[in-house]
Amino acid sequence: MLSGSQLENLYKRLNLSEVSRQIINEIRSQEPLRRVSSSFGNVAGSYPSQKMGRTVQFESRTVELPAIELFYEYDSDVLEYWDQAYKFTLKVKSSSGKNCTIGHIPDFFIIRENSILFEEWKPETKLEKLAIEYPDRYIIGEDNQWHNFYAEEFAKN
Repeated sequence: MLSGSQLENLYKRLNLSEVSRQIINEIRSQEPLRRVSSSFGNVAGSYPSQKMGRTVQFESRTVELPAIELFYEYDSDVLEYWDQAYKFTLKVKSSSGKNCTIGHIPDFFIIRENSILFEEWKPETKLEKLAIEYPDRYIIGEDNQWHNFYAEEFAKN
């Protein structure tokens, strides 16, 4: 995990706003906002992270656990990763087209060498279904990656 001076240097290098710094500091100082649980079709658990010096929750042993093991824990570019760390309030369109407000907690908050971002991990089949139900929310971009328009707009600010 980053020391205070390492984090401050990262903030300066990335030219982060004071609001962004406050959100990051809040995330790093609190427990996950919710406990994950197993239900039909998923197996949740905890991963004993050496990098983080704590256990990290996962909600899917076939999607989120491999993300932890393959993309976060052993990648030197990933400095820290936090589970269930922040709640967005998003103004979205419902499946019927009405404007509404929803709360959204991304799976992970990631601090990398040159970026800080939220990541959501879902099976491709689930994303395809969500794209049909919410075509303005779940979109495959020009980069051939799935994007959540509303969450990305929120995170830009």
